Amino acid sequence: MDNRTEPNLGAIFIMLLLFLLVNPFLSLFIISILSVKFKIPKIPFLIFVTVSLTLFYFSREYGVQWAVSSDDVPSYISLYHSNASLQLTEIFTRFLSSPVSNEPIWHSFFSILLNVFGINDNTFVFIHYFLIIFLFFIALINISRKYFIVLALAYFFLTPMSLDSIFHIWRQQLAFSFFLIGIAIYLIKGKKSGLYFIFLSPLIHLVTLFFVISFILFNWLKKTKLISSKLGFILFVSLICLLYVEAVSSVINLFSMINITRITNYFESGGDYVFRSFIISSFFMVFFLITNTFFYNDNFNKYIILVNTIIAAILFAFPSAFSIFTRLNYFAMPLVSVYLVRWYLFNFSTKWIKVVVFIIFITGMLRIIPSITGKNASAQFLAYGNPLDPFMGFLKMLFFVG
Repeated sequence: MDNRTEPNLGAIFIMLLLFLLVNPFLSLFIISILSVKFKIPKIPFLIFVTVSLTLFYFSREYGVQWAVSSDDVPSYISLYHSNASLQLTEIFTRFLSSPVSNEPIWHSFFSILLNVFGINDNTFVFIHYFLIIFLFFIALINISRKYFIVLALAYFFLTPMSLDSIFHIWRQQLAFSFFLIGIAIYLIKGKKSGLYFIFLSPLIHLVTLFFVISFILFNWLKKTKLISSKLGFILFVSLICLLYVEAVSSVINLFSMINITRITNYFESGGDYVFRSFIISSFFMVFFLITNTFFYNDNFNKYIILVNTIIAAILFAFPSAFSIFTRLNYFAMPLVSVYLVRWYLFNFSTKWIKVVVFIIFITGMLRIIPSITGKNASAQFLAYGNPLDPFMGFLKMLFFVG
């Protein structure tokens, strides 16, 4: 039973004031604390947080480079303009002849905006950020109607990569937000309508094929009751990892034989970060093993275990495929944050949830601040280069003059 205080006009006004005057991530932290005792009105919150975070991401330089990567946004703008004067039927036939970078749902939507409404590049960028963040919060609301704001805080602050993926890995992040809605509806709410989101997501970006195939295997385990036994779940996850490793090996050999260098190059990109990824992945594998063996987890959490274990297995088997590992990890690793919060809520008293929120925020700040001040993270460019300004709210971002 939810015994929190019902929302009122005062709560909506406080939220609006926070997002108008305060950094959206700091606002998210404050509202996370408030959400423990007060029901947060979902629609006003969804509007305020989406617009505020969209402005926060939108207000930056484009085409920039940081420590380990460069901005993908110029290439997305180029893809956007590739639809000039194209009919929708041509977009689908182009995808059938050359699937990579030509996913039809993404191109169809933005083709309409380009060819019918004639929106410019800046509006395209703004709409893209808006869609990513809006769909992401819709997914979190479907994961937990009571603690979705705490989950959002954890997603951004607890584990790395989420800030980067929304920053510039657009099409993949949009597809993953869409996919996340699907598995939340299907695995948590038990509604088959979630399958539409799941199976359509690769038509936004093909990277979600990995998550869709993993879902199909997981759903088979679920239907055959194989995951009801904790030992059985561990054994079958291990078996699925072996199948994935074998499949990746076969794909590498096949693409090498037919000389598709664009794909095989992804398997030749080891680097200085591989060893650190080994350590991090190993830690989480042990953590998953312990928490799933001795504590309760639902099917959604078990799916998170499955995808992260498969990705770790691919890294361990093919260290040179670090680019593949990183691209998949951009979306799987932040889910570990969701796993941690939900695992806590399932197994421990919720009276300590405020303490958990403080730990999430402090941990995130300790991780994020050194990277931003050290000028080696994409987040340094957000909010006109002032992502740590506590007063970088909606109003200041609209009228920022330096």
